[in-house]
Amino acid sequence: MTAISDSKQRVELIKQVQGVLDEHRPSKYPLRVAEILEEDDWYHVVVQSEDDQRDNEFYDALANSEAALEKLDSKHHYLLVPVIAD
Repeated sequence: MTAISDSKQRVELIKQVQGVLDEHRPSKYPLRVAEILEEDDWYHVVVQSEDDQRDNEFYDALANSEAALEKLDSKHHYLLVPVIAD
């Protein structure tokens, strides 16, 4: 996996993914894109929640966001994963 080298593409992709995350966010806290890596036709999106919260709403938001992104961009696959806490 590699970071997206084209900065314009990276910014646009982060905006798109963040917009979808905002639409599907849990009711009590926001989600944010921490990083996006690319491998073949896959985008691996690392997602962070406020105070590293991970409940059913968090995982539902990731799953619903993945499905929405797949509909928006049929050329790529999206895998949204939680950030690894320190």
